[in-house]
Amino acid sequence: MSGELTDGGKMRIHTLKAKWPNSCTWSAETNADKSRALQEAFFLEPVAGRVQQHGYPAPKFEYEPVTNIQIQCAISWLGPYKVAGPDGIANIVFIRCANLLVPHLGPIYRATFSLGTYPKQWKDLVTVVLRKPMKPDYMLLSTHQLIELLNTMAKILSVCVTEDLVHMAKMHRLLPKNHFECRPGRTMMDSLHYVTKYMKDAWRRNVVVSALFLDVKSTFPSMVLEQLTHDMRQWGVPATYTDGLHKKWKAKQQPWPLMVLSWSQSSCKEALIRGAHSQVFFFSSITQS
Repeated sequence: MSGELTDGGKMRIHTLKAKWPNSCTWSAETNADKSRALQEAFFLEPVAGRVQQHGYPAPKFEYEPVTNIQIQCAISWLGPYKVAGPDGIANIVFIRCANLLVPHLGPIYRATFSLGTYPKQWKDLVTVVLRKPMKPDYMLLSTHQLIELLNTMAKILSVCVTEDLVHMAKMHRLLPKNHFECRPGRTMMDSLHYVTKYMKDAWRRNVVVSALFLDVKSTFPSMVLEQLTHDMRQWGVPATYTDGLHKKWKAKQQPWPLMVLSWSQSSCKEALIRGAHSQVFFFSSITQS
């Protein structure tokens, strides 16, 4: 009873089995090794972009400043008791004090576009490594997943901007007809019905159906930011949005705790945030490029 206090009851990551580039397996036992193995698994080296410098077509729609009504709606959609980001401000604070905060948030959000700036603190996020439930072997890197906690003020702005982009993309038909995820009025169940109908229609014509399923778990951390903004401009997205995107995700700093096991600082350059509301629109840009 007189010994030193310990945190032995806290969750720990098991020894991990990782692979070198030459496919040889090695065991990550120390905190530093586990951190490096997880970082290499989740944040791949981005490939070189193929951006060609030339003129862009005229924007298909104009930039619309974020309104106070949008901010009010975005706050109402927040989960009240989710874990707070690096700023430590819980969602419930914004929900309960929306009538006091919205008149101040509106000018701040609009200034980020009119002044062409993005607060450095809003780029900070915490990446937590969690176990996927019901997996037989937690020594494998594939049995872990990332949860990224954003600053609440940045998250609200992201929701508002994404709402505008998705609405304009629908009006001007920038997204494919068979794109379902996170689009208004479309659900994952709709996509399953679509695939099922497509397969059965083919079988009725005595045609063999082949499907290609791609693992996109590293798409967002490994994308090339210049290529993404280039493709969005080619779509007809106004430069105000793409410039804001570039400032937002350029050289983010994210400390990531490995199940309360260690802290390391990682500068994730040109990486999209997993779980960010805007990732749906950007994923469509990536897949069509």
